[in-house]
Amino acid sequence: LIGMGGAFSAVGADFSLASINPGGLAMFRKSEVFGTPDIFYSGTRSSYFGNETTDSKANLNFNSYGMVLSNPRAAKQGAAPDRSWLSTTFAIGVNRQANFHNKSAISAVNPHNSMIDFYVEQAEGTGPSQLYSRYPYGAGLGYEAWLFDPSPQDTLTYISGIPAGGVLQQKRVESSGALNEMVLSVAGNYGNKLMIGATLGIPTIRYFERSFYSEEDHQDSIPFFDYFELDESLQTRGSGINAKVGVVVLANTNFRWSLAVHSPTWYRLSDRFNATMNSDVEGLGKHEISAPQGSFDYRLRTPWRAIAGLAIVDPGLGLLSLDYELVDYSSARYSFGSGTDLAYENTLNNNISTKYGLSHNIRLGGEAIFDIYRFRAGIGYQTSAFKPGVVDHNLNYSRITISLGTGFRLENFYGDVAYAVNHQREPHFLYTLNDISQPIERVDMTRMRHRVTFTVGVRF
Repeated sequence: LIGMGGAFSAVGADFSLASINPGGLAMFRKSEVFGTPDIFYSGTRSSYFGNETTDSKANLNFNSYGMVLSNPRAAKQGAAPDRSWLSTTFAIGVNRQANFHNKSAISAVNPHNSMIDFYVEQAEGTGPSQLYSRYPYGAGLGYEAWLFDPSPQDTLTYISGIPAGGVLQQKRVESSGALNEMVLSVAGNYGNKLMIGATLGIPTIRYFERSFYSEEDHQDSIPFFDYFELDESLQTRGSGINAKVGVVVLANTNFRWSLAVHSPTWYRLSDRFNATMNSDVEGLGKHEISAPQGSFDYRLRTPWRAIAGLAIVDPGLGLLSLDYELVDYSSARYSFGSGTDLAYENTLNNNISTKYGLSHNIRLGGEAIFDIYRFRAGIGYQTSAFKPGVVDHNLNYSRITISLGTGFRLENFYGDVAYAVNHQREPHFLYTLNDISQPIERVDMTRMRHRVTFTVGVRF
């Protein structure tokens, strides 16, 4: 599957189809067990005020593992072979849907502004005694660390300790974790013409992030300010449930098409987070202030998905496969439950409806057969999830994946190796300001994800 760029929904007989098109599982002719260890490498290059910084992280994991049980069924006496249920297939296992391991670094001198300007804007209209309780992870930390002061004329407005920029800004982020989906699938083969299947998916999320942000008066040119550092951590855990149904139709020996529909995934998620700030303000010394341990429980409903596929297959030569996937990201919804800020929930969901739209994923792959050996190649293209006109037209949120693979097939044993590289630009802003006269420099981030997977399986 990986070696063909993921274009496999109409091909069939691969365990990963439990999470894509379970109808393809009905094309298994034997039972099997398998495992797929995976080497994952993520490299990030950032450009900020013309300064380029790189960082990377590697990870070894199991991409998928499971068991498929194929149960051939005898046709009813007198029934035509093409009008009988010929086999039933059951599958259970785990497919990795996303890998969150990554490291990134950003570093440059900002001649215009500072994150303290963001804290000042956030603090406007709130008295000094209320800042920490109201914004314990933002302006409250900055105020307690002596990074800005109330205006002498009005205690509800504030003055930044860095009035004109000129600080060295640095940020490092390291993340880990994964989105894994346990699948329970059943599929049936009707007359070697229609393959139909269904999957109950139980995804689990583990996401961990640690970020370090700092600003420093590297040239000792800003009165009363030396540096501040912000250390933040986030843990997100949760699980969900979804359903997938799919069919594969064998029009003839060489041509087949497929269709699959994925229900939304209904998640229950839990965030745990904290933050600590250290500062050195000349004349006032060093300060350290920590936010209280924070937690938030919520629900998320992801969008519906639809996948259509076409495949041309020659059992002696190979195959060519094309998949098209449609996702409407505007239908995603958060739910915070009773007793929480329902106004923010409505605002967030309205923003999702307004800013996000249809995303189109196209995958093309092929396989060539030489005796017991297989050689594969594929390419995938995913369009941006934003609606036209929402973001700067110069920003490209699309994603391209290129892959290669090879393997061998024996009667009761097989092995494969595949390589995939994914390229994506991810524009990023260290903070935002409401004051449009303050230019906010965009961080241009380019992420390259490399994967090498090894699969071994035994048929019985």
